[in-house]
Amino acid sequence: MIEHFKKKFEEKTDQELRYILDNKNSYQDDAIEAAKSILEWRKQVGIEIVSKPLANEDIPNEFNPVLSNLNPKLFIKAFNKKDLFTSFCIGFLCFAVVRLFKFYQSEPFFQNLSLIYSLSLFPVLLSINHFLYRIDHRRLNNLAGRFLHSTLVFVFYIVFSSVSYYLITGYFIITSGSSNYSDLFVFLVFIFLIEIFISIFQRVYLFVKLHTAFKLKVFLCIFSLAIILGISLIQNNFYKKPIYKRWGELSWSDFKGMGRPFTTFEAGISSKVYLESDSIGKSYKAYSAQNNQQSWKKYENEDSYELLLHEQYHFNITEVFARKMNSYTKDNPDENYSFYKQKLRDLFGEEREMQRQYDNESDHSIKIDKQISWEYKIDSLLQYYDGSNGRIVDSISGASAYFNEKPVLQEDFDSIDNFKYRYFLIHKYEMEMFLVSFKSLELEFSEQKQTINSYYDANELKIVSLEKETISDNTAYYVFAKDKNNDQVYKNLWFFTKNYTYYLAAKYPYKYNMYPAYTKIADNFINSFKLISTENSLH
Repeated sequence: MIEHFKKKFEEKTDQELRYILDNKNSYQDDAIEAAKSILEWRKQVGIEIVSKPLANEDIPNEFNPVLSNLNPKLFIKAFNKKDLFTSFCIGFLCFAVVRLFKFYQSEPFFQNLSLIYSLSLFPVLLSINHFLYRIDHRRLNNLAGRFLHSTLVFVFYIVFSSVSYYLITGYFIITSGSSNYSDLFVFLVFIFLIEIFISIFQRVYLFVKLHTAFKLKVFLCIFSLAIILGISLIQNNFYKKPIYKRWGELSWSDFKGMGRPFTTFEAGISSKVYLESDSIGKSYKAYSAQNNQQSWKKYENEDSYELLLHEQYHFNITEVFARKMNSYTKDNPDENYSFYKQKLRDLFGEEREMQRQYDNESDHSIKIDKQISWEYKIDSLLQYYDGSNGRIVDSISGASAYFNEKPVLQEDFDSIDNFKYRYFLIHKYEMEMFLVSFKSLELEFSEQKQTINSYYDANELKIVSLEKETISDNTAYYVFAKDKNNDQVYKNLWFFTKNYTYYLAAKYPYKYNMYPAYTKIADNFINSFKLISTENSLH
């Protein structure tokens, strides 16, 4: 190889040969040795080959340090299957590392350093890319060549990501529009800036044999594949046969999977919306199901009710989107499977985003106030997509209020005051919310207050505040009370008409009074009260 370069360099001037020696990083070792040998021979025999001095702007691009760095011809001319294989390997490694990042993205230790991880990923991988180029060509690539080589790595990464998405969802994402082009331009600028940053420092490479570079590339592919397979094995509990449990109440026995290594979380659930058809494929119905082998708990004897409840509401979110899908199929009947599958894919993205918001805002159930807010929101959505507006109407008294789940209805007779009454009641979020209708005679204002005070005295409750309002010629009293031990808080509405007395109550632990979610739920319930006209009366 040295003889090849000697023959090639024999007509070069001394200036050109010294340029090669002064820029060793840009030339192969044999080329450097050939230039050195020719200069020494010329010195021994007293020969000096010079050329007319050129102005800086007349120096050919090949020997102009600035222009040669920006000239891609050197990279393109030397580009071969080795460089293509290098880009393939680094693109695959990038895909594997991004999968690893996504696997741990919800972990606190990753969230706190996610920006650092993301910013360090490409410089590290691109440096490996250039290191392999140095081994293959025994010289460093110039700036333009490095940029083109890095762009090719990015292309391979996009290919791997698209194929992976297709295998999971069954279709490729093809996007267009100015925003996507601008994002691509910004990313290419980012790569170029990384290359400039790398070129600032003197890179030191080990000079190894050509076959060693091939082994290193194969190792990178095997290492990348090991990451991907490792994640897949852990997520699927080494591919044990799963049981798919349709939506319902969960227990810890439904969590059989293997947790993420080094995780800081106590449990995780895997649930998904599925689409099924009738026997002749004419109608389709969505349902949600939990995969027990992909759902896991960190400790075998886990028994936390609060933690299980948090996971239950992850499952409930999936059920929300199953009902949303069924609402869509009802509004769009007689379509084929592909039509509904496309909608299901769109809902999948919406569901993942809601799951992420639920975890982030509740801090995985640590923030009690946010956890309760989400439970109330999810329950309301479940009810909405089940075709119910949540408003319960007493067909006899006309009393109406919003309950975000079906309440218990009871009726009885007050033997002391000779009142018949009916009431609707739910226990939820460590709260009690109930609506009571009393059959009674019209009371004067003084008698109304006396009735209210008697009720609180009899139940050993202390009135903190009482506000009177007139609504549609009827008298209403908003009462805030608590028990004598400060254990429970009561938000009440008393509403008096000619034939009925209505009583709404939201009761919850006093310790939660500081949390806005509880007061908001209580206020929503109290303010939802309405009277609906009815021809019936209590018997």
